Amino acid sequence: METTLAETDGRKVVKTAEQKRVARQQRITNTLARWDSLPDDAHVRVVTVAALFDCSVPTIWRWAKVGILPKPHKVSAQMTAWKVGEVRAARRAMLAKTAA
Repeated sequence: METTLAETDGRKVVKTAEQKRVARQQRITNTLARWDSLPDDAHVRVVTVAALFDCSVPTIWRWAKVGILPKPHKVSAQMTAWKVGEVRAARRAMLAKTAA
């Protein structure tokens, strides 16, 4: 079983891979729960966008490549994210297309 150390309140806590997966899923769920209150210039990661569209992460990357979704922004050397306002606009456009 793979474990990692994390410091919490000055104490070292051992986290298993399953605990890390559950914590990650909880963060995504929390972000989606407050989606409507997020500012348009907030950034969200690819897993959140995939959860919002109920599809896989590779699908999100394909959609960004072909222009269905906007291109993500490079926030740092190791982090790429989408602006919430741009994702909202793309989602509205997709819903309008399917309604027509």
